[in-house]
Amino acid sequence: MNRNQRVELAFDFMLAKEKAGEAFTMAELVEASGWALSSCRTYPTKRWHQFVQRDGSQYTSTGLIYLSKDEFSLIHSQKLQDPNNQSSKSILLHKAREFALLAVSTYNNPYTEFKTYGFIVNIVIAYTALFHAIFEKKSENYFYLDEEGNPTFIDGEEKAWELSRCCTEYWGGQDNPETKNLNFLIGLRNKIEHRSLPAVDLATSGECQSALNNFENLLVEEFGDSHALMARLAIAMQLTRTSEQAQLEALKQFQTENYRVVREYMETYKNDLSDEVLESQKYRIRAFLVPKLNC
Repeated sequence: MNRNQRVELAFDFMLAKEKAGEAFTMAELVEASGWALSSCRTYPTKRWHQFVQRDGSQYTSTGLIYLSKDEFSLIHSQKLQDPNNQSSKSILLHKAREFALLAVSTYNNPYTEFKTYGFIVNIVIAYTALFHAIFEKKSENYFYLDEEGNPTFIDGEEKAWELSRCCTEYWGGQDNPETKNLNFLIGLRNKIEHRSLPAVDLATSGECQSALNNFENLLVEEFGDSHALMARLAIAMQLTRTSEQAQLEALKQFQTENYRVVREYMETYKNDLSDEVLESQKYRIRAFLVPKLNC
C-alpha cells in the first residue's frame, strides 16, 4: 500500500467517525490506515491539527465534511498551508459569497431603481458558483459531456452546468420550495431583462429574501459557520412613512399594460405550485419590520 492510499484511508475513517459523531483511538486509526503507530500519533498534532482534537486517549475529527479527499491529501502533504486558498473550490466559494453580498448591496441601495433585476442577476451567479464549489468538494463532475463522454467546449472553455441543472443534480430532481424559488427568479429575470419595470420590486421582495436565506443556509450546511454571510449583512431599513404611498403607487403601476407579461408569468407560475410550496418560507418570506413602541 502506498502513501497516498494510506492518506485516503485515514480520511475516509475520520470522516465516517465525524459523520457518526464518534470518537476514535490511535489503535483504530492505525488499523484503518495501515500507518505505524508513531506516524498516527504525529499527524493529529501537526498536519491535521485544525481537524483533530484530543481528549485523553480519545480523538475526534471536525471539519472534514467540508473538505474533498484531494484537499485533505494536499493538507497532509503540507503543499497547501491554508485549505481555503488557491483551490478551485475556494475560488468558487469566494465568488459565490462576493456575488451574494453584491446582490444584497444592489437591492438595499436607495439609488438603485431596478432592484429586483440587479438582485436576481447577482444571486444567480452566486448560487451557480456555490453549487460548483459544492461539486468540487465532492469531486463530482459539473461540466457537460458529449455523447462520447468528452467535455463540451464553448469559446474554448468547458461548458459548466447552469443553475437549473445544478438544482436538479443537487436535489435529485425534488420538487422542493428552494428549487421553485430559484426557478421563479430565473424565469422572472428573463421576462424583465429588456423591460424597465421598477414596480416589480414590491411584488417580489418575499421571493428575493427567501433566495438569500436559502443561499445562506446552503452555504453554512456545506462549508460551515465560518463562511456565513450574516456577520457582513445589515438589516435593510424600511421607511414606513413613505412606504404606504409608495406601495399604492407601485400597485397601481403594476396593473398597467406595461406589466401585463410579467403579471401573467407570475400568476401562471404560482398557480402551478402546490399549497405546501406556496406557504413555505423557503419559497417566499412573509415578514416585514414594524416599529416597536416603548410602553
